[in-house]
Amino acid sequence: MKRSWLILIAVGAGLLQLAGCDRVGADCDNPGSTGDCASGFICTFTGSPEPLNPGDFVTPNLVCLRVCDTVTDCGEGEKCQIVFCSDQKSCQTSPIPEATGSLCTGGTGGMGGTGGMGGIGGMGGIGGMGGIGGAGGSAGSGGSAGAGGSAGVGGSAGVGGSAGAGGSAGAGGSAGSGGSAGAGGSAGAGGSAGAGGSAGAGGSAGAGGSAGAGGGGGMVADVVYAQNFESLVQADTAALGDAGFQVFGNVYLPGADTPFAFYGPFSAPNNPADPAFSLIAAGEGGAEQGAQQLVIISDYRNATEMSAGNFVEALTFQERTIEAGDVGNTWTFSFQAKLGDIGDASTAYAFVKTLTPPPASNQTNLVQFFTTSIPATWGNYEISLDIVQALEGQTFQFGFAATATNFEPSGVFYDNMLLTSSPTP
Repeated sequence: MKRSWLILIAVGAGLLQLAGCDRVGADCDNPGSTGDCASGFICTFTGSPEPLNPGDFVTPNLVCLRVCDTVTDCGEGEKCQIVFCSDQKSCQTSPIPEATGSLCTGGTGGMGGTGGMGGIGGMGGIGGMGGIGGAGGSAGSGGSAGAGGSAGVGGSAGVGGSAGAGGSAGAGGSAGSGGSAGAGGSAGAGGSAGAGGSAGAGGSAGAGGSAGAGGGGGMVADVVYAQNFESLVQADTAALGDAGFQVFGNVYLPGADTPFAFYGPFSAPNNPADPAFSLIAAGEGGAEQGAQQLVIISDYRNATEMSAGNFVEALTFQERTIEAGDVGNTWTFSFQAKLGDIGDASTAYAFVKTLTPPPASNQTNLVQFFTTSIPATWGNYEISLDIVQALEGQTFQFGFAATATNFEPSGVFYDNMLLTSSPTP
């Protein structure tokens, strides 16, 4: 019987025996909802029985379980684990069989589902970073709360290219910094009163930041890749793969630094009913993150290695081939992130790496930024790599990784991915 082990969900028969109290174990209809249950309880997915006949539709089991913050809120033998389709936790017990069908329909937790397309204003337009979906933020892009402000749109990653970081109104400052006239160029972006200057839009951390418009001696950063996940269809299981995301798995023995097994690359999945590697979430962001975000988790479909206590490292990434014209530039990968649900033994990180051409694909560089202990509120992060002559023709990968064992949770939320290229100082 095919099984998948979900990081977030479980309930045992002992809990169901308490259903008579009309609280724990009571039936409910919407996973992640508290409206279906008594106060202090939340509707939790607990698996689906095997169909009697192949092809029969089986409704997932949904019951009300106690809301918890830590394991001390739960009873003996229970764990305080995240609820599917929610960012809250409930007192749960053991792993369960694979679910069928789509569980989430735009719920607040957003681990899958069909919830909302399009930006909410600000960062969340089709172009992202102050593009078509709106001008970078409520106070005007380039301003302290807008694109190029504290959120860093147009900041260190240098949004401010031909798309006009900040949007059609020439956001990025009164001098047009970030527009097609060239942030940091002859239009004066980065001048003493221009965008990026001490009195200009974007300030020291925004447009005109260290690699942005007008910063770093007037260098202009070119956008190589941008993704804010707003144009992807959350209900489409192939949405991430069709957008060019790939996945790769490594398996480690406890305490080992070198994997003893690996697999991939494969097209990135987006399947909340059988979670592994990557998912499109909804409702986990603010105005800058828009309606949809990316969740990175370990490969929980690798039940053999997980149950054996081995560590499964799951990488989700984009890649580019380094060409002759890229030599002499610095590639900077910037993104926004917040902590999801991380188990004690789980780890997570963002990375850029280079590999020799296939079939050898030997790793030549790896730069990591660990997100295992970042806050549960959105922040701005970046990592960079200088592109030198020896890297011409190699593969450049950038993305995120999550490692877990024994089916512990490993989720971290990411958004507003940006890869830029600027001349190496």
